[in-house]
Amino acid sequence: GQPLAEAARMASTYPAQFLNVDDRLGHIAEGYQADLVLLDDALQVRGTWIAGQYEAA
Repeated sequence: GQPLAEAARMASTYPAQFLNVDDRLGHIAEGYQADLVLLDDALQVRGTWIAGQYEAA
């Protein structure tokens, strides 16, 4: 398997680069669009942010 940090890049940064949208997607940074998933230490979903709205799992 992959280290967690590399798996995260494989699900975000690399697809954004491949699709040539990495100027606005694929990173957590000011000015970027992002939907996020909050995971606990066991990688269970604890919440999501979609279009700026938080929803607890």
